[in-house]
Amino acid sequence: MAKEKKRRQHGTGTVFERADGRWIGRYRDGYTASGGARFRTVSAKTEDQCRAALNKAVRDQRKADAESSIDQKMNVKRWLDLWLPIRKTRVAPKTYTDDASAARRWIVPAIGERRLSDLSPADLRKVDATIRKGKPGKPAPGQATIKRAREVLTAAMKAAVIEGYSIPHRVFLVPPPAKGVSDRAAIPVDQALRILKASEADPYRSRWVAALLNGIRQGEALGLTWDRVDLDHGVIDVAWQQQELVNEHGCSDDPEKPTCGKKRAASCHSPHFRVPDGYEYRQIQGRWHWVRPKTKSGTRLVPLVPWLVAALREWRMVAPYSPYGLVWPAPGGGVREKGDDLRAFHDLQAVAGVAHPSGRPYHGHEMRHATASILLALKVDTQIIVALMGHSSILSSRTYMHHDQQQLRDALDGVAERLQLTT
Repeated sequence: MAKEKKRRQHGTGTVFERADGRWIGRYRDGYTASGGARFRTVSAKTEDQCRAALNKAVRDQRKADAESSIDQKMNVKRWLDLWLPIRKTRVAPKTYTDDASAARRWIVPAIGERRLSDLSPADLRKVDATIRKGKPGKPAPGQATIKRAREVLTAAMKAAVIEGYSIPHRVFLVPPPAKGVSDRAAIPVDQALRILKASEADPYRSRWVAALLNGIRQGEALGLTWDRVDLDHGVIDVAWQQQELVNEHGCSDDPEKPTCGKKRAASCHSPHFRVPDGYEYRQIQGRWHWVRPKTKSGTRLVPLVPWLVAALREWRMVAPYSPYGLVWPAPGGGVREKGDDLRAFHDLQAVAGVAHPSGRPYHGHEMRHATASILLALKVDTQIIVALMGHSSILSSRTYMHHDQQQLRDALDGVAERLQLTT
C-alpha cells in the first residue's frame, strides 16, 4: 500500500523527486534585487532525509531573519532613544515630558551603557540610588521621583521585550519602590470660609468659589469659556481644559541630522506642537491650548449653587474682554497663566491668615480636596461626589448627571448654606 503523502504547511517549502531519483526540497528566501521571489534548495537521497534537511533550512532562515533585526548589543541609552519617539505618539504631552526627563536625568546617567540582555535587579537599585543622591548643589528628589523613574524604565523594558530584545525575567520581578508620603490635605471648612471671606475684595472671587464648592480643576477653570456656561439652567459644561503644549523641531526627517541645530525648538523654522496620535486639541493663544480631559469621567456637566450663578452674572458685566471667550482671563483678556493663578491663590491665603499645617500655602489642587471633605461632612452620597468631581470610577458622568441633576444641585445648595453664601 502506497504511503500517503502529508501536505506541507504553507510557507515551509515543498518536496519533490527529481527525474534522476534524488529528492529536492525548495523554499522561498526573500526577494531578488529585481523584486522577484528568491528560492533556495536542499537535496537528499531519500524523501525523509530531504524533509528533515528542508525543515532545518527553514528554521535556520527564520532564526537568522529574527537575529538580523535585533541588535544583541543594544544598551539602555540607545533603546531609550528609539523608544521615546514611539512613546511620544501614545501618551499625553505632559506624560511624555516627564518620561523623557526621567530618562535623561536619572536612568541614562545611572545605567545608560548597560546592555538590555545584561540588566539585573542591581541596575534598578542603582537608578534608585542615583536619584536619592541627587544632583550637586540641589536638594535630593523625593520618593515620587524614584517611583516615576522606575515606572518609565519598566515601561521601556516591556516595550523592548515586545520588539524581540532579550531582558532577564528576574528584572520584572523586582518590587516597585514604595509610594512617597504626601502632605496634601483638604482645606478645613472654617479656613475655606475665611478664604471666601477674604476674596470679597477680589474681582476673581467667583474663580475661587468655583474651585472650593464645585471642585473645578485649575485647567478646567482657566480653559472655561462663556459659551459653555448656562446661567439660566445653572450648569457649566466641563468638556475642555487649558493645557500647555510644548514646541518641538519639525525641520527634518533625517535621523542623522534630526534638527536644524537651534537649541530652542520654538526658534526652529518649522516648529510644531508635540502631541500624541489622536490627541484632540485647539489652540487658544501661543503655547496654551484647549484639550479634552484625560478620561470620559472628566467631561461632565457641573451644577452651580445659586450664589455662584449670581456671582458669574456680575462677573460677566465687569470681566476683561477676552477674544477667546474665557470666563477667567488675564487682566488683558488673554490666557491667565497657571503660575499667576496659583500665586493669586497664595496671596489670598495670606490675606485670610490661612496656611497648611506645615506652614506652606495650600496648593491649588487641595481646593478639590476641600470640596470632597465638605460634601462628605454633609453626608452627601459618595457616588454623587464622584460624579460631581469627575473621578474616573464613573465611566459616563455626563449621563449620570443628566439623571441626577436635582440631587447634585441640592447637595451643593447645602454646601452654600453651610458657608453662609446663599442668596
